[in-house]
Amino acid sequence: MAKTCARYQIPVPGRGYWAKFEAGQSATKTPLSKIDNPTLETVHIGAYKPPVKPYVAFAIEAAASTVAVLRSANPHQYGEVSVPGVRVHKSSVSRLISVLHHLALALDQRDIMLSHGEKGIKTAIGPDDVRLEISEARNREKQVPTPAERKRQEEHERRREIAQRRGQWLYPESFWLEYDYIYSGKLSLADGARKRWNDGKHQSLEATLEPMADGILFHLAFEKARREEREAEERRRRHLANRRELHKKRQEREANRLSFLRWLAEQKEAADLRTTIAKASEFLPEASSEYLGMTAWAEQRLAHLEAQNELDVLTSNLREQNLFPDPDDLHDPEGDPAPPKSPWSY
Repeated sequence: MAKTCARYQIPVPGRGYWAKFEAGQSATKTPLSKIDNPTLETVHIGAYKPPVKPYVAFAIEAAASTVAVLRSANPHQYGEVSVPGVRVHKSSVSRLISVLHHLALALDQRDIMLSHGEKGIKTAIGPDDVRLEISEARNREKQVPTPAERKRQEEHERRREIAQRRGQWLYPESFWLEYDYIYSGKLSLADGARKRWNDGKHQSLEATLEPMADGILFHLAFEKARREEREAEERRRRHLANRRELHKKRQEREANRLSFLRWLAEQKEAADLRTTIAKASEFLPEASSEYLGMTAWAEQRLAHLEAQNELDVLTSNLREQNLFPDPDDLHDPEGDPAPPKSPWSY
């Protein structure tokens, strides 16, 4: 029952209430606080689960993670509750939970997802997201110590003086904080560096939930446009890099083509061998075995060179070196790309 009351923000009797009640003494009852969250207006005990409207169910699910973190967070030294994306005083947590529920409803109507993680509160449509920061305005004031704190401080200083006279050392201590933080109760919500909504003199944060949701939607649209532009720029960069790589390979292929054609044009060895073999045949009747071996080797060499110039062999060599492919795998329909700009050019 106590957990149910805490979950639905229902105050419970304080310590000593029932003892005073049984003794016939007057006991103060804490009135119910105003609840803006529609999901907390009705309490059901037991296994009964009332039908929940889809948009309310979404709000519960979307804000549940943030609510759970807020409820489990331990307040800091000044009563501040600080979790990723949120920094408010503990007295503002209940109100903030209500704001988050209603904000989730407004965002759901715009197809915006609300979630909470290690990096804070996130709103998202698809791959685009915007982080939310919720904070409470505070003022730093010089703290004025109470008489009791001053008395403890003076007593400690007196003990330090006595310790020093005895040749001992006693560390200094401070019995009150130098500054105190006064929380105003005014909440502020910011979606990154784009927009900020605040509690004002005549308008609360709850009254700006619809404009807030519209602003977040606009910010998400801006982030989507910026992402698409980055993706388009990356596609252009990769396309240009591919064209420049093709251009480089075409230049290398042109050099290989020229080398191959020069090799064909400069084949004088075959002509020289034919002349040599023709003259050597005149001396075959009285030639020695060594001379005949040389002539035979020259004829074999000539046959090999002539075979290299045959159509099927030339075609095979051209294909092996990929000098004139059809279709051309290095063709660029846009022509040669412009060379990259030098960092020193103006």
